[in-house]
Amino acid sequence: MSQLHRRTFIKNSALAAAVAGLSAQTYAQSAGANGDLRVAVVGFRSRGQEHIKELNKIKGVRIVALCDVDSRVVAKGLKQFPNAKGYTDIRKMLEDKDIDAVSIASPNHQHSIQGIWSLQAGKHLYVEKPLSHNIFEGQQLVAASNHFTKQIVQAGTQSRSGAGIRAAIKDVHAGKYGKVKLARAVCYKRRKSIGPAKKNPIPSEIDYDLWHGPADVQESVRGNESDKVNEAANNGPVHYDWHWFWNYGGGDLCNQAIHEIDIARWFLGTHEVAPEVVSVGGRFGYVD
Repeated sequence: MSQLHRRTFIKNSALAAAVAGLSAQTYAQSAGANGDLRVAVVGFRSRGQEHIKELNKIKGVRIVALCDVDSRVVAKGLKQFPNAKGYTDIRKMLEDKDIDAVSIASPNHQHSIQGIWSLQAGKHLYVEKPLSHNIFEGQQLVAASNHFTKQIVQAGTQSRSGAGIRAAIKDVHAGKYGKVKLARAVCYKRRKSIGPAKKNPIPSEIDYDLWHGPADVQESVRGNESDKVNEAANNGPVHYDWHWFWNYGGGDLCNQAIHEIDIARWFLGTHEVAPEVVSVGGRFGYVD
């Protein structure tokens, strides 16, 4: 693996550019001092495509491996990057010594275990938000990052890189507006209905056992059949609707609200998690 100093990696890392919203030009000007940064992208049917798009813009960064449990997705990716290696099993991919860094955009329930495996394999790591499926798993990945101190670990809470928010945080923490005692995190974001529950077979090109990973196996139930993003009518929670199944996601609280809650805690200057949670509301206007 290329010898990368922590400071140099942070400056040059395409992973940071892919996720933090920093300009590709900034990274292109400084990248390449230590040779190409060889990156693997895991889970690239949806969010991972954004990783690929931004990584591909940056001089000194080369995508050398693509991993997804859907063999169709892998085949499509290899048409775009014929010199890359394709994998359905991340464990096999991590055996490749020619990979310097791993960019993970798989479902939430895979984030922590795949991140820990990547660190154990000696790879630098970027993990999409949220860092984990639940607090315990996230704590294990944090512990692993503290243990494997030679590797860089970055989590994709992208609002942390926003110049406007950072300036406001600086003013608040400096006491410009007095003592802040309360923060309210609000987000209105309409989601499509996932449709009524309906059992469906899993397409043969999806390795459902690998997709589940550490989660308890749940029978596939149909998401929104009219959602053209899913492409196939029988994918159930596999591609996006996993967000709304407890075994794999945490609803929009872990999908979108992770940003707003993080910003609220940031303003308050706290790192603790809430000792209690109260939920009220319901599903209105949807047949699902």
